[in-house]
Amino acid sequence: MLDVGGGASRLLRALLAAGYRDLSVLDVSKTALSLAQSRLGKNAERITWIAADLLAWGPPRRYFVWHDRAVLHFFVDPDDRRAYAQTLHKAVGPGGYAIIAGFAPSGPEQCSGLPVNRSSADDILDLLGSSSARSTAPFRSTPHRRRRSSRLRGSRPGVGLRPEL
Repeated sequence: MLDVGGGASRLLRALLAAGYRDLSVLDVSKTALSLAQSRLGKNAERITWIAADLLAWGPPRRYFVWHDRAVLHFFVDPDDRRAYAQTLHKAVGPGGYAIIAGFAPSGPEQCSGLPVNRSSADDILDLLGSSSARSTAPFRSTPHRRRRSSRLRGSRPGVGLRPEL
């Protein structure tokens, strides 16, 4: 699994505790990665840590799961969104999954003081299906639940995506 933008996330601790292996995390912030590593202690050695700009990064291998809890919605420029999609297509292996969460069309216009691109599940599917550098088949949505967050005053759809085989 590749957790993009997951530098300071606690997800990897939970996945390790549940017995998952082959975990990688990519974040632009070396500080966030260092914080996560220090939280994990010796278990940090069981994770591949990648400090890189997602849009400039070239995946060295394919992953079964791409997890993005809060990266895509920060790319407001259409070229950056297309670059994101191209990187995702290069990184997700055949039969793999992309799990992407972001702000729904009715969600907030900013997060952490930065503008966000609000997207429906269909918007994300259109983005991933329109990648001109697509190296896998187009994606399709898998069943997902929408949840409401009163803290965010908007819905954050969890979008599960899988290559159409």
